[in-house]
Amino acid sequence: MATIISPTRPEWADAKSIGHIFGICKSTLYRLADDGKIKSSSLRERGKLRGKRLFSCDSIANYIDRLAVGGETTPTECAAVSAARREPAMLSRKGGA
Repeated sequence: MATIISPTRPEWADAKSIGHIFGICKSTLYRLADDGKIKSSSLRERGKLRGKRLFSCDSIANYIDRLAVGGETTPTECAAVSAARREPAMLSRKGGA
């Protein structure tokens, strides 16, 4: 998939800027990055505890494109599927008690 590069969109941005650009909250960004669905990089000096996490705008746009064509499921859909899978087991335990 070809990504159209916007002259006003940065290549990398912090969580606050990503929220303004794409409307994605900080916790979702970190979860997507941890799952390897989007790219992120931490800028931190050696020996320091704090740094700055940046997220790739292109990888986020590509992730959204994959969602649009049905190649990925959203975190909400995953949670709903997981809950639906757990529900029958929980009901059977309650019924047996």
